[in-house]
Amino acid sequence: MKVILTALFICSLVGCSAFQSDSSESASKGDLKQQALKEIDVLACLDDGGVITKVCRLGMPACVKTFSDAGQSCKDHSECEGRCLRQSEFVDAGTITTGFCSQNNDPCGCSQPIVKGIAQPTICID
Repeated sequence: MKVILTALFICSLVGCSAFQSDSSESASKGDLKQQALKEIDVLACLDDGGVITKVCRLGMPACVKTFSDAGQSCKDHSECEGRCLRQSEFVDAGTITTGFCSQNNDPCGCSQPIVKGIAQPTICID
């Protein structure tokens, strides 16, 4: 027990990080946004009915497509163009419930996936 407590104490002092942050190697937000935009096939996005827009807190560019079945009741993603989820009034994971087909493929915000009629843990993406 003393060994475990000693190890935990040492880890708290040194941070127990396997990675070292080097500001000279980290990309700026602008560089990240430019790289993300380069990886998007803009024409394919537009042809598929999507729009290039900023998503999440960093405002990263992404192809966002609105789904025609948005808001329809569902018990699984197989019933939707996008995902089957709850975006408010979350329930305990493991609860039998229904959700609604997602409005679009923007991954940001908090949602609770519904798989085979069972609520999964809530996920928040910034």
